[in-house]
Amino acid sequence: MKSILLHIDHDPAMQARLQVALDIARATNGHVTCLQAVSYEVFAPGAIYGSAIAAAMPVIKAGADKLRAFDVGAPMLVAWNGSAEGAHALRAAMPLLACSCKVTLACVIEADERARFDLPSTDGAKYLARHGIDCEIVEIPRGEASIADTLFSAAQMRECGLMVMGAYGHSRLAELLLGGVTRQMLSEPQMPVLLAH
Repeated sequence: MKSILLHIDHDPAMQARLQVALDIARATNGHVTCLQAVSYEVFAPGAIYGSAIAAAMPVIKAGADKLRAFDVGAPMLVAWNGSAEGAHALRAAMPLLACSCKVTLACVIEADERARFDLPSTDGAKYLARHGIDCEIVEIPRGEASIADTLFSAAQMRECGLMVMGAYGHSRLAELLLGGVTRQMLSEPQMPVLLAH
């Protein structure tokens, strides 16, 4: 957690991303590096680079000034599916989970998936307990909503400030062709999400 790369953009989740990165850096004595990807078309109409950046800087600074209320001790939700990716995300998030006032280990369950887990949620809870972190285990039945939306809803109901999740449990090709939970978490984030694979 010493080096944190933060994607900067003007999307609805930007403020939450920035505050989470700053809070993580404060809590772990880390360093934040910001990356802003700007397409060539922004400058193509003829604006001189200096004047375009000068015009953008007050907006960027104003946005940063608004982001001082996120609490690194807020509740956090770990999306658990028993995969190696999920276990890796849990291990990677330990410094953050140790700061949280309440940790929830949430599984979205389908009737035929219970036996598929490599690591049951109780193993994730035991791992957390060995590191002094108590958690609540929650099994959420799979409904009509997507798994990502179900997880976001569970996190919002518990007023979580961060979600932790393993990424790319399926092959990258399958994610690209069929979509997936990781893809939706990246394309439609409703809150800060720590993804690890």
